[in-house]
Amino acid sequence: MIEDIPQIIGSNITNGISLVNPGGVDPGEPTVTLSNFPAGTILTWQESGSNASRTISGPGANVTFTSYAELQTLTLQVPSQSDTDFNVTVTLTTPGSYVNNISTFTHPIKVLAVADKPQVVATTYMEVLETGKIPLEVSVTRSIDRDESESLVIRFYLNTSQGTLEGNSTEPFNFTAYGNGTYTLIATGGNAESRQQLLNLYFTSKLVQFKPTYGFEGDANVTVEVISVERVDGVDLAPTSTTDPDTKRESAVTT
Repeated sequence: MIEDIPQIIGSNITNGISLVNPGGVDPGEPTVTLSNFPAGTILTWQESGSNASRTISGPGANVTFTSYAELQTLTLQVPSQSDTDFNVTVTLTTPGSYVNNISTFTHPIKVLAVADKPQVVATTYMEVLETGKIPLEVSVTRSIDRDESESLVIRFYLNTSQGTLEGNSTEPFNFTAYGNGTYTLIATGGNAESRQQLLNLYFTSKLVQFKPTYGFEGDANVTVEVISVERVDGVDLAPTSTTDPDTKRESAVTT
């Protein structure tokens, strides 16, 4: 599963049922009860030709299907801002008069992390003399994702005819100028919350300054873009997807 994106799981569950009950006498489709979902899970399926939906509110909640046709349409969306793996419990109640007519198995759900939308606020108007410098007034806020897997990258764009930006790369900060009007700033170490605090401290300490190009007069525009990047390793990181509704970046312009 990819965080933030509903995906069909019903067909996989029916495939799992055929594996735990191969061949033999077929008394008919069992009643299938699914449970052990984390709170906030969203389930949707087709029922009698229309859409049905259920949001899991807490432990003990479950959903029951009496038709494979409906079960196979089941989609699952994991709780918002979570990349925690979990196991769905599948309980089968077989029709008929068997002594042992109830069996269970687990269906693992592996959740791949994706970055979530941060926020940036930049002062919209500043004045500076041609021979002076002025610090950028910027604040950034990471997403509400609390799995500590994200980091923020701040990118600046500035027309070189208007001026340049100056910054400090003393640990734990890395301010990089690329020579084409593009700059980046990152904070290293700690967790996601502490890195956000460090970046805001960097700005309140007036360590990013705009310096006008000599002879330039007029309005200079500095675009400040904050990008949310996942830091998890290996297969726990979801591939880039155009269907994820949660954008990864936010921009502001200071003039």
